[in-house]
Amino acid sequence: MQRTIPRFLALGAALAGIVALVVLVMTMGNSSSGTTAFAAVTPAPTYDCDVDPTKPCPDGNLSGVADVIVPLADYYVYMCIARNDHDSATDDIKSAVVCVTDNDAFGDPNNALSDINVPGEGADGVAGPPPPPGYSTLPVNKGIGKFVTTSWTPSDDGHADGNTYSCPTGTVSNCIITITCFPRLGASVLGQNNIALTAFPDPKAQMTSDGFQEGYLVLVTGATNAACDSYDGAGMAAGDWGTLGAVESHPADDKDALCAATPCDQVAWRDSDQRAADGRVDYDDDGCSDFQELDKTDQFKCGDDPWNPYDSGLTDYSGPYTLLAEAARADNAIAGAYFHCIADIQQTTLLGKTDGDIVARAYCYIDNPAVLVNAAVAGACPAACGDGFPGAAPPFPFGDTDSKHTELTGFVDNADNTLKIRGCFEAGPDACILGDVYV
Repeated sequence: MQRTIPRFLALGAALAGIVALVVLVMTMGNSSSGTTAFAAVTPAPTYDCDVDPTKPCPDGNLSGVADVIVPLADYYVYMCIARNDHDSATDDIKSAVVCVTDNDAFGDPNNALSDINVPGEGADGVAGPPPPPGYSTLPVNKGIGKFVTTSWTPSDDGHADGNTYSCPTGTVSNCIITITCFPRLGASVLGQNNIALTAFPDPKAQMTSDGFQEGYLVLVTGATNAACDSYDGAGMAAGDWGTLGAVESHPADDKDALCAATPCDQVAWRDSDQRAADGRVDYDDDGCSDFQELDKTDQFKCGDDPWNPYDSGLTDYSGPYTLLAEAARADNAIAGAYFHCIADIQQTTLLGKTDGDIVARAYCYIDNPAVLVNAAVAGACPAACGDGFPGAAPPFPFGDTDSKHTELTGFVDNADNTLKIRGCFEAGPDACILGDVYV
């Protein structure tokens, strides 16, 4: 069984340093008792339907979980599970989304997962459900948005983006606009960072009449870190939303109240009978609903990948892991520095919080275009060095076979919902310029 840690773990290290001090913290998906804690759903406020007939009754709220697809020719190039939280008073929207691609050309062909997937996994480029089980190595992508009746300037709501956005020309006067950053994509053909802008015109009417929403999609590729982090959609031509139908949003739950009298139009691979204990749909059937796994507060003690059945509800986290640690974040086409690790983690006690509960034997190699992957092997950059992007593995040989595995120790922090691991990677006789690294 392959497990992935859907986080990028920041290393406070500089390449010119001799010793780097690092903290590895991995989020996990269970509570101390091994059962998931569910928070009560807050009742919706009373809403006057005459205030805005474009929003649904009784609460005027457009929140929910949806399967979002980006169709291309006869297949779906992107498939996403998304959660929108709509404040019906301010009309602000916060979104969280995890996507998988069904075309290797749009991802990184050297992604760490591509070479170790079991047969049947990975992109197939044909119409239908996502390739099982569709894990993502990225954290939840967060977005901002607005239910718009005239125009929207994100900076008016406290965001950095000072651009003004309006509903697509020729559509009705109301729409949902979202801006989502997809960072750290590796050396993909679309660049390190992407910003997706979507517009769904007249969302209530679409759901009522069709049971799903068709929308517009603008993808700003090759964005800088600063633009991605601030949700800056300046790369979009003013008012140019493109073509309707570039993106579709289908309700994850066939009982979604927004569908009204029309049956919800769900994607073919969604099973609404597969639900978690909170009553909501659970795509990966891991005991945590998609709603909970896309929560940004970590209040439910769940994993953060609604595609991955192995990141929630565990009491024993023993097993093999791939770890990616970021020493210097790549910025669009400017390379950074990363450590790629494969670790065997053994949890010596199933519950408790005593140092030594976790023993991790790890082997790591550096990914930077200026540093040899293996100083013990003859070669020169760039052929014997990494590319400095998170998705691609550095070239063979990966490491020095004379080196021993590093043994790290740590514990399960149930209160903080993390695995905490520490230890020292000692520099051998053929060490790179980093020297000893304490993690």
